[in-house]
Amino acid sequence: MHDILAAREYRWNKRLSIAEKTGCSTICLTLNIPGPDKNISGADKAIIHLSKEIISVVESNNFPIIYKELEPSADGCFFIMAVDCPADILKACMVSIEDSHPLGRLADIDIISSDGTVYDRAHLKLPPRRCFICLEEAAICVRTRAHPSAQVLEAVRLLLNPY
Repeated sequence: MHDILAAREYRWNKRLSIAEKTGCSTICLTLNIPGPDKNISGADKAIIHLSKEIISVVESNNFPIIYKELEPSADGCFFIMAVDCPADILKACMVSIEDSHPLGRLADIDIISSDGTVYDRAHLKLPPRRCFICLEEAAICVRTRAHPSAQVLEAVRLLLNPY
């Protein structure tokens, strides 16, 4: 568990550093994988597939990419990218991936502005993400442990199977 917490802190600091150095909004893609093993079978392929989708969306909108990197981690592989685009516009583009792509429910695409402000779904007045199992808010199910972890992990594996 210590390795996962250290990896999360490293990733957070890296995002802030890249945003500060580039003066751009920063995208950070991770996968919503429950449990202590964040590097389950298919996760690496899913993150690569989703990172290509992010790049495609950014390029199709003609937003300049300043920096990009895919990095392994104890908390699961992550993709980070600095883009010369306002954070709110970038978040709206990334929500479209989260909401429409076959792997979108697994995608956790965070946006940080150049000043370090985190842009989430609430900034866009959008509802929170839904649970893998039911239609409740995911955060509520996680907090109350509404579903057995094995059931949630099986739902994740079903999403990863094609990849």
